[in-house]
Amino acid sequence: MAHPERIAAAPGVLEALAPLVSDDGWSRFTERNGFDPRRSPTLLAAGFELGTLYLIEPPEPAHGRSMEERFRERLSHGEVVARPHPALTRVQGVLAGTPQALLRVEDRFVAHADGDPSLIRIVEGFLLGRFTKTPSALRGATLRAHATFADGAPLRAWIPGPLDDLSVFPDSEVFHTATAALVALELFEPPPCAPPCSPDARRPEHDGPALRIQLALAGPWSSDADADAASLEQLWHVVARSALGRLLRLDGPLSPPRTQVVPTEDGVRLELVLELPLAPLVHGLHEVVAGELSDVFAGGPAADPAHVSPLAAFRRPTEAVD
Repeated sequence: MAHPERIAAAPGVLEALAPLVSDDGWSRFTERNGFDPRRSPTLLAAGFELGTLYLIEPPEPAHGRSMEERFRERLSHGEVVARPHPALTRVQGVLAGTPQALLRVEDRFVAHADGDPSLIRIVEGFLLGRFTKTPSALRGATLRAHATFADGAPLRAWIPGPLDDLSVFPDSEVFHTATAALVALELFEPPPCAPPCSPDARRPEHDGPALRIQLALAGPWSSDADADAASLEQLWHVVARSALGRLLRLDGPLSPPRTQVVPTEDGVRLELVLELPLAPLVHGLHEVVAGELSDVFAGGPAADPAHVSPLAAFRRPTEAVD
């Protein structure tokens, strides 16, 4: 769950994100999709086995219709339009061989299903009151106790377990035991010199906005949860010192990571709080994707064909950089 409008309004953030998404990239995305994501109050994304569901609150009421129009223009074939309710417009079709579906709820919000059109029918069913006995994701047994995690943060994510598929983390008993992972991101202006550094030791790349990352693990932790929290911190250090961690500049936090044990209605959760300068992280992400994220979103080539990511050798042939 993200609040892009709040994120974009934070001082210096759009400038820091420029290596990933330039002004031209934002313009191309807006032209292609019918809305400016920087002005959207709320955006939600949910991943499923066969597809991904997006819920978007348009920046302006009229943008809902333009989003539908752009969606229909992009479909290659198989367009089907239905009105299951006077307030609902459903569009299905195929884009580049992948099934797509969109549901516009008047001018209030738009749902887009990529890969599995049945996800739109689920949204439609909830809106029409067909699933009164089915709990939503944050009211289910796994995540109910963590629905208000980092409430107020402009970007939050909930990942129900098991977490064995999170291959970015090395083999860890903490992750094997966890029933869910929670992540929250907040932007802030760091002080002139974040403790325990001295002004003389401060590096230029630490200037500008910073990112506070809150990582939490829910699970049946033992009475010695403090030891489990320490294991989570040790795991972070392993990730930060890995090749990917160094590429993303995770090994240069503004201050040492902090851990805590937080009581919940069904036990406790382990939390790790990190503060990183935003600019080095963005430059590392730019190396990973070998170009602008706006090109990825728009389905086009990387902005600079001459630039090849250090990770290009690890891509499958179909994912090679142009």
